[in-house]
Amino acid sequence: MNENKRRLAAVMFTDIVGYSKLMNSDESKAMKLLNEHDKISEKCILKFNGRLIKKIGDANFVEFSSSLNAVKCSIYFQEILKERNKDLDLTDKIEMRIGIHVGDIIEKDDDIFGDGVNIASRIVSIAKSGEICISKEANASIQGQKHIRSASIGPHNLKNIVESWDVFRVFINDEEYSTWAEENYTKQKSFKQKASKLKKYLYFFIFILLLIVNIPLIGNAYSEYHKKKSIIQFSNQLELILSSTRLLNSLMYIKTNKKSIYLSIRQDFLFPIGRGNELKMEYDLDSNRVVRKDITNALTPIIEMINKFDGNIEIIANSDSDPMPRKWQKRYKTNAHLSGARSASVFQYFIDNGLDIQNIRIKNLLWGPHKPYEYIDSKKLLTREKILNSNSTKEKKTMNRRVDIHFYYN
Repeated sequence: MNENKRRLAAVMFTDIVGYSKLMNSDESKAMKLLNEHDKISEKCILKFNGRLIKKIGDANFVEFSSSLNAVKCSIYFQEILKERNKDLDLTDKIEMRIGIHVGDIIEKDDDIFGDGVNIASRIVSIAKSGEICISKEANASIQGQKHIRSASIGPHNLKNIVESWDVFRVFINDEEYSTWAEENYTKQKSFKQKASKLKKYLYFFIFILLLIVNIPLIGNAYSEYHKKKSIIQFSNQLELILSSTRLLNSLMYIKTNKKSIYLSIRQDFLFPIGRGNELKMEYDLDSNRVVRKDITNALTPIIEMINKFDGNIEIIANSDSDPMPRKWQKRYKTNAHLSGARSASVFQYFIDNGLDIQNIRIKNLLWGPHKPYEYIDSKKLLTREKILNSNSTKEKKTMNRRVDIHFYYN
């Protein structure tokens, strides 16, 4: 018994369009065209070093060592048929569709099996008369071949194949590609225009319906839409501004949901280790102690953004779950107390540097260890077990020692 061999190969299936119908109506002509087809296919397969595995009625099942050879063979095949069919009646034409895939195959007794074969046999059914369709894997193998044109025709569901597959069409020449691209553009443009009109009618109908049912609902819906849109826009602006500080996603983090934004600032960026609630300081040119420039550069645009926000703002102190070192307990009983003092320092810094407290809705909160970073937007108090699990590593504890600036709408 021959040993089964597994390997990678390009598999091509061809199929004569309308052959079964012709066979039923004119068996003699069908056999004549099949014989002519077989001679042409043999010539093409040999030219590109293919191996005919078997014939299945009017279909050819062919193996190639590479996708490039399979695609070149299919283009050559279609070119010959296109030239042959020119000026012939429809019943005298040989119109072919071709499918190609590259994948794993199993060789046994001069036959091949496997997913590579199954997928190629399904892809051929997607192709229309005169077309060549190939899988994404086969298309990847021909990239860089400037003389070969291909384009995606989207995902397709293949019979008895799990999940959808991205399929590409190969064009036999630039003229065929240009014609397809123009037709596809026209179809898409027409579809978008129709969809746009339909969307307008739909929106108008919904608007009228809501107006009839309850006018306040419209106001509420618009308010919700405005809030969501404002949150997205504000979050994008915040990310853009803070990106210039090069601290985003290292010492500062932004988390956005439908109605709120959390801007988290790690306390080890703002405060020196073991130095209480005073912001990191340095001396200026006049030997005055001032807040460090990197902190000032980070917090100044945040103050400006707080002043612009038309919703609610909370400045929240958070800590890890560790007990306070004994030498600090006279001043700060717990980490939560220290974290609260630090949050108050940040709040005071904001006020001293332009925070418009007369025209914004802002408050200062203390959560201590009860809102670890991974549960930042939780609305429930956590169990002691969850709090400890969220402080199980040094990295988690560092993230939990932070000041949050919470932008939100009611």
